[in-house]
Amino acid sequence: MFQFIKPSATHLLSILLPLGVSILLFSVVVMTFDLAKKRVSSGQEQDIEDLVSFAASAVEQLWIEPRNHAIIALAQSETLHRRLQGKATFEDLAREWEEIQRSLQGCYFIYYGLEDGSIEHFPPDPLPPGYDPRTRPWYRTGISATRTPAWTQPYAEIITSEQVVSTVMPISSSNAPAGVISMDITLADLEEIISGIVLPQGGVMYLKDTGDQAFITSTTSPEDAPLADSIPARSDRTLVSCSDPLSNGWQICVLVPRSALAQ
Repeated sequence: MFQFIKPSATHLLSILLPLGVSILLFSVVVMTFDLAKKRVSSGQEQDIEDLVSFAASAVEQLWIEPRNHAIIALAQSETLHRRLQGKATFEDLAREWEEIQRSLQGCYFIYYGLEDGSIEHFPPDPLPPGYDPRTRPWYRTGISATRTPAWTQPYAEIITSEQVVSTVMPISSSNAPAGVISMDITLADLEEIISGIVLPQGGVMYLKDTGDQAFITSTTSPEDAPLADSIPARSDRTLVSCSDPLSNGWQICVLVPRSALAQ
């Protein structure tokens, strides 16, 4: 037969005290780990914010500013205004444009369109029959610009169908509006800047235009992180950080799964 021996209080304490201490220690470890995890995640979030600021500064200084300076110089060109007054040949203007195109990587076409629908451009590739510059995105953007230089949304260039953006300036003759001068710019250099930034696993960097549409992404394959119509909102599962608007209204945004931060 077995006899039940009632444990003494001292005996119970000897059993329960180590158990309680273990539970307490485990709780402390869990709380400490959770706090450390939150601190690490918070630090990671700050790193992402800093990365967004860095990328925005790079795009502004290395890509946007040189093209802004170029289009201002083109709009103020003495040769251009002499051409508008019939005092210079297009060959004179084309030589000047060729030099700018050669020195500014990614510049595709330089041209101006006037209010009467005439256009001169370099390189002088044939335009489609019936081409009217006044119907094109660059002309509409430039002629109605409230601040300059102005930038178009990305669009397909009409001769080659290549995806471009244009930086534009209104031009005047005898102090009256005369038309718009524009410079088409390919996106290859911009894509190189964005794709060269390393993000946590599953992260993606977007460049979005003034219409809040993402048009460049750092991912190289659709299955990694497909280009969305717009940037998702920040949530418990996803960290989203966007820069202040750049000088042309664009924004850099980074999307990172919070699980990647925890890892």
